[in-house]
Amino acid sequence: MVEEQLIRLITSRFASFYFWSGYYDSCWGKVSEDGVIGTFNNDGEALDAAENGVAVVDLSHYGRIRVSGEDRVQFLHNQSTANFEILHEGQGCDTVFVTPTARTINIAHAWIMKTAITLVVSPVTRERITDMLKKYIFFADKVEIQDITEKTSLFVLVGPTSNQIMEALSLADIVGQPYGSHKHYTMLNYRSYIYFPPLL
Repeated sequence: MVEEQLIRLITSRFASFYFWSGYYDSCWGKVSEDGVIGTFNNDGEALDAAENGVAVVDLSHYGRIRVSGEDRVQFLHNQSTANFEILHEGQGCDTVFVTPTARTINIAHAWIMKTAITLVVSPVTRERITDMLKKYIFFADKVEIQDITEKTSLFVLVGPTSNQIMEALSLADIVGQPYGSHKHYTMLNYRSYIYFPPLL
């Protein structure tokens, strides 16, 4: 699995590594009813790794929505607050989804890819945003909305040695790039996206 390979890569290079994830058996910590790890009962070690080394945080419970089709850019430009028309592949931004009366539903991270835009949203609003976007697709719109949360994973590197992990993954060219930058790459036959800077 990708998680195992990532763990092996990081632990082989950094002694202060700590994996803070739902990957381990729930008996190691506290798990919510929806399967989200709250703690491994060694939060001090985790915080130390995040402050002085590197930690991998599993954010797979966050929603991921794929917006594809020829009209995806114009569609999201009209449905949220960001100016999607000025963004290009490899760039990203934060955007806000609001109700018709301008009340905030959620702040999302958006990643512009070659044939789609991926939105990372709160786990609480994932279904609401997916349904809302589908509702506003008109008959002639060439837009497809797909909730890919269950088919994908989301891991975040945090800590001062995160850049060294990026270099070890041959992704040093993304380090230091503007907020929202990301890159498509293949690791162990899995298609992946690296996002910089981290979501946290």
